[in-house]
Amino acid sequence: MNREEGFVLRRVNYGDTGLVVTVFTLDQGLQTFVIHGVRRKKSKIKVNCFQPFTHLEIHYHKKENADLHRLKHVSVLSPYTSIPYNFVKSAQVQFLAEVLSKCLERDDPHPELFVWLQNNLSRFDVVKENYAEFHLYALWQWTKFLGYEPEISEKPYFHLLNARCTAEVTESRYFMDEQQTNRLKHFIATPFAKAQKSDLNKKSRKTLTDAALEYHQLQLDNQLKIKSYEVLSELMSEL
Repeated sequence: MNREEGFVLRRVNYGDTGLVVTVFTLDQGLQTFVIHGVRRKKSKIKVNCFQPFTHLEIHYHKKENADLHRLKHVSVLSPYTSIPYNFVKSAQVQFLAEVLSKCLERDDPHPELFVWLQNNLSRFDVVKENYAEFHLYALWQWTKFLGYEPEISEKPYFHLLNARCTAEVTESRYFMDEQQTNRLKHFIATPFAKAQKSDLNKKSRKTLTDAALEYHQLQLDNQLKIKSYEVLSELMSEL
């Protein structure tokens, strides 16, 4: 029996009563588990344990060379007090969990990213203000751990495809303007714990989120189709 810590990234129904759950684990990286009977009323494991980014301790049987493992027992390590009940926070974590599930590869641990999640999700859960850009802090700071951190300098314009700042703008559509570039630099360099009241409006926040998503797509050479982004976009006016 294996024992691991992990963050839930995704779940889908399996058969009549089961679930298939994707978990970002500390030691094994991205792993997928099947849990039989969990959607029965008398199940000892509760479905609400598998909300996005729930921090779990899991016990499971791992089969060598298998893509799907059997999950036998779970316990929630750090229950959230606001994320499940705050529509805006819930939309942010659902969006981020979906993005991360498509950025990670199976069996590829990222312990520093795991620690970032431990520290910052707990802060995000308890703050009552200044969390409107949490998803932007996450998207840009994750690049440090995923292997494609932008090359930041004093130059005023950031080029999404080349992943560096430049002094001049060409006709390329991949440039961020000077104001957007300054925001990017802030999100990379400033810990979320030091987040201040934002002056961004809905349009600016969406533009920056679009740019961050496109950056991940370009660096991964992968079109990230994020279904939950539509919900987040609708709620951005409330952030």
